[in-house]
Amino acid sequence: MIVYRTTSFLQIILILFLRISYVVVALLALYHYNENPFVTVIVAAICVLFFSVTGTDEIVVHTDIVKYKSNSIFKIFRREKQFNIPDIKSIKVAGNYDTGSELHSLKYPKDGAFNKLEIIFKDGRTMNLTTNIYIEKLKKAVSEIKKLSQ
Repeated sequence: MIVYRTTSFLQIILILFLRISYVVVALLALYHYNENPFVTVIVAAICVLFFSVTGTDEIVVHTDIVKYKSNSIFKIFRREKQFNIPDIKSIKVAGNYDTGSELHSLKYPKDGAFNKLEIIFKDGRTMNLTTNIYIEKLKKAVSEIKKLSQ
């Protein structure tokens, strides 16, 4: 059963607009192919690459497990990590990336760093995640994980 999910509709809309802009720029570049084929192909290829890798992160807290997903259009660029809540010794969150940071710049937050999540497991392993999940949602997810781990 899902306890908490860090979905942000604002991020989904902004990513959609960003992807549309990559397509528009690639099409404009291809429209000018006859003028400069080399530059056109490079610009279009970069736009396709950015279109492919751009996505949002998500943490889904279940009653017994936590899933971290880094979403993208293509499966090769997707990442998913899963871990059991009883295995967590401590969990910390740091950063200040929020809605204002995203609206300030679509590509990078204003301070140059996304939020960080550090998970220390009972067996001594440490997992560090850098994510574009808003800090309020990340703190809420950590709060839910701490409640479930007690």
